[in-house]
This record gives sequence, C-alpha cells and structure tokens, in this order.
Amino acid sequence: MDSSSDYSSSWDAAHEDPEAAIVAHWPDGTAITEAQSRAPADPRELLGDRRRYHREQRWSRRRDRIGRALQRAGSPRWMIAMLLAAAMVAASVIGAFGAVR
Repeated sequence: MDSSSDYSSSWDAAHEDPEAAIVAHWPDGTAITEAQSRAPADPRELLGDRRRYHREQRWSRRRDRIGRALQRAGSPRWMIAMLLAAAMVAASVIGAFGAVR
C-alpha cells in the first residue's frame, strides 16, 4: 500500500471538502477525518457519551469489589470471622427467646 497516494487523495479531498480531510489514522489503519476529530458545537451532544462512560466505570468498580470480596471470602480469617459472627447471632437469638418466656 502506497501511503503517498493516501495522503495525496486526502489532500485533494481537503480542497474539495474540508470536513472530509484525513487528519490521522487509528492503530488499525482506519482514517480519522477532520469532522470526526472536532468537538461538537453543542456540548449537550456529549451528555449521552459521558453518561455511558460513567456507567461503564461504575460497573467496572462493582465487578472489582465483588471479585475482591469473593477472594477474601475464601480466606481462613474470613471463615473464622463468619463463624464467630454466627455464634454471636445465635447467642443473642437464644437470649431473646429466654427473655420472651
């Protein structure tokens, strides 16, 4: 593939339509035009993208937290803590039933 022909065709396109000028390429080789590289005139057009980005970030944090919790749940320290907590709850329930009689 001759890169000079790509740039000459983009140069010709820039003179015909400045919006169609190729300003860069993605790593996979896809061209980025001038119109794609510019920010929108109305910032409200970006709200949907921003909302989607933040939703992805929240889910990523949730998945990380769940993964860490599951890792901790398998540790002996966590198992002992859960057994002690269950024993305390059982003792309080038995104590509450004794007070009801």
